[in-house]
Amino acid sequence: MEKLFIIILVPAVIYLVYYLLNKTHKNSKAIRRVLSKEGKAILLKKYNTINISMMRIKSNLKNAVYVF
Repeated sequence: MEKLFIIILVPAVIYLVYYLLNKTHKNSKAIRRVLSKEGKAILLKKYNTINISMMRIKSNLKNAVYVF
């Protein structure tokens, strides 16, 4: 019974450690990308695009003619 428990437990622990290390590596890679100059430029570009789109929507709403 103990051997069966060990046979099941060891691969599960190995998989869990591998999964956590892989996830940590991906997260650190994403954080480095965001903190890099290129990542900041991409974020600013997306932020500015969203702001421009919102301003267009607001101006269209102001210029809209309401018909009742």
